[in-house]
Amino acid sequence: MVSISASLILSLSLSALAPLVTGVRYLALGDSYAAGVGSGGFAQPSKFPDFDRCCFRRSTAYPIRVNRDLSTTFFDFRACSGAQATGPGNTVEASQLRSPPPNIDFVTVTVGGNDIGFRNVVTSCLITVINAQNCLNAAAEAKRKAETELPSKFSTLDSRLRTLYPRAKIAFTGYPLPYPSTRRFFGNPTCPGFDVRSAVNDAIIALNNVIRANVRNFIPISFEGHDICRLLRPWFQKILTPALVRQATARTPQCSVSRLASRGYGGTYHPNVIGNLEYAKAIVQWYRQN
Repeated sequence: MVSISASLILSLSLSALAPLVTGVRYLALGDSYAAGVGSGGFAQPSKFPDFDRCCFRRSTAYPIRVNRDLSTTFFDFRACSGAQATGPGNTVEASQLRSPPPNIDFVTVTVGGNDIGFRNVVTSCLITVINAQNCLNAAAEAKRKAETELPSKFSTLDSRLRTLYPRAKIAFTGYPLPYPSTRRFFGNPTCPGFDVRSAVNDAIIALNNVIRANVRNFIPISFEGHDICRLLRPWFQKILTPALVRQATARTPQCSVSRLASRGYGGTYHPNVIGNLEYAKAIVQWYRQN
């Protein structure tokens, strides 16, 4: 009896001296890109059901794959379609960081597209296009907003996250360019002309540059050779047609394009399931190298 007790005491003493091994605690924030709109899959509710309306988190979203690849011990998926970076309402700052979970080791954020009004670009360039000038104007306005209105938003959000999680790895991702960067390419002949493609790409480049310049950690995302115009293995969801948009808006006016996209019918300019896997691959690689 005495020897058993001594063994137990020795075992407990050694356990107390051993380093505590814990797994990754992961928090995923952001907009429809982070939520997985356009990737198909099934609904992925959050821990806050009152925020789930029109969020459209999908089981095939990149945070789900990151969670699996990192074998996390805690995962909180709060990304929501339509979210902006800061301010009141549906923003990362106000809604997704309400009651922030404790002891987070890793945070990913994909946000900014809604802040620059990129939905207006989609509407002008693909859905209700009247002439190319409408698209060029919308893309120019998105670029202007990125360069003038977003720097303070990203620095504020990055600071807020670092205050909440001073020891965590916090990374903001970029957005892939939706169109080929060259004048000539082999792909879908119905894609817009070079002027339109360049204007849309320039708005995304401006957004990525602003994010990179105003946060500590930035993960670039490239879909080079797999843009929305490719006929073979594109990493973007198929183009949303005007008929499908009208159908979605009539049924769910508050969710409109996002609801239809979440069901796999659209999600134009959003990564498909392969695109989400590529996002996850870049993020996991960054995490393991930093």
